[in-house]
Amino acid sequence: MKVWVIEPRDPLIARDGRPFGPVPGARAFSLAFPFPSTIAGAVRTRDGLDASGRFQKTEIARLKQIKVRGPLLVELNAGTGDIDKWLVPAPADALFFELVPSDFTRAAIRQLIPLELPPGSHTNLPENSLAPVGMPDRDPLYLLN
Repeated sequence: MKVWVIEPRDPLIARDGRPFGPVPGARAFSLAFPFPSTIAGAVRTRDGLDASGRFQKTEIARLKQIKVRGPLLVELNAGTGDIDKWLVPAPADALFFELVPSDFTRAAIRQLIPLELPPGSHTNLPENSLAPVGMPDRDPLYLLN
């Protein structure tokens, strides 16, 4: 496995895939972070370049086999350039509780799970694909006031 640290020399702007043209009022919508497919395309393109910087079409079959995990942010050590910290996104299925207000060093995290709907209740969520989520049991220690 290879770890590539991508450090742009110029500003890196990632946007969504909506068409963008010379139409008055058209605007690009920036993303907070590039899509994984964008990073996969960049990695495969970079790996397919020869020594003179030309893309080698004969390598396409091999490049399609490259699996890419990420992107993830990292914090580099200023002195060595080595990775000091991996900065991963917060899980979408968790709740963050401050144990002490405004003290992010002391917190509790609780996983959210799909909940069974009470008998007789209904939702407009598609069946078998989305479900309401929440904490499985009441946790009196972390109840919000």
